[in-house]
This record gives sequence, structure tokens and C-alpha cells, in this order.
Amino acid sequence: MFQKIRNKFSNADNIIDLSVDLFLLLFDVLTTPLLIPIRIAKFYIKGLIKGFIKRFLKKTYHRIYDRPNNKQKEK
Repeated sequence: MFQKIRNKFSNADNIIDLSVDLFLLLFDVLTTPLLIPIRIAKFYIKGLIKGFIKRFLKKTYHRIYDRPNNKQKEK
């Protein structure tokens, strides 16, 4: 049994392939729990930014277009 394993991984390419696959698997397992809070935070931050932009645009619009018209008062 050990002889089969030793023969299979005697080549450097096979060892590199195995180590890269193990690293990617380990990296995926370790980062998956971090993605859940990041996605939740991204959802709320996106909502805050969208709300800020909407408020800014609405205030700017009303500041420009809801002014009393001075020309009508002069007539």
C-alpha cells in the first residue's frame, strides 16, 4: 500500500498538484465562514449609502426648485 503511494507521488508534478489542491481546499474551508458576515455587512452598508445619496439628491432638488420665485413677487 505504501509502495503504491510512494510510486504515485515520486514525481514532483504530482506532489505540487496535491499540495495546491490541499491549499485551495483548506483556503476555501477557512474563508467560507468569513463570507457570511461580510455579505450581511455589505447589504446594510449598501442600504446606508443608497439612503444617503437619495436624501442628498432630494434636498438638492428641493433647494433649487422649491425656492419662492422672486420675479412673481415683483409684479
